[in-house]
Amino acid sequence: LLRPGGTIVYLVAAPFEDRGAAHGVKVVRAVVSDAPEALRGVAHAAADVSDGLAGDLSHILRASGCGATLDEAALREAAGPGVPLPWVLAGGDDYELVFTAPAHAADAVAHAATESGLRVTRIGQVEAGAGLRLRDASGRVAPVAAGGFDHFAS
Repeated sequence: LLRPGGTIVYLVAAPFEDRGAAHGVKVVRAVVSDAPEALRGVAHAAADVSDGLAGDLSHILRASGCGATLDEAALREAAGPGVPLPWVLAGGDDYELVFTAPAHAADAVAHAATESGLRVTRIGQVEAGAGLRLRDASGRVAPVAAGGFDHFAS
């Protein structure tokens, strides 16, 4: 189970590839075949991010009865230069894995990232209270819609 205040949200991403060239940006594409094994015993919860980061992380948060605040600067760092924030939050298949781990496991997360060759970025913190929020550079916090792809929308 996730614990408010004691659980960190991470995003796994790999080096850039030119998938977004048609839109004039580069997007991150992760190759995470080794991630599940590398994170065994470290991650509390994980989801592939095929339907958008905000949507897929929101599934984990709802199931755990928690919320989270994401750091805009960390998301932009994970995405790379020129990737619009809406793509970071709602784009599918640009990121491969979001996971949570206890705050005291930061060294184990770093070790798992190094051993598996994956780029892992701390992007936020699990908190009490439902919903997903985003903290901008000035410290303002605003709610984030779950967004993402809905397989059952008409």
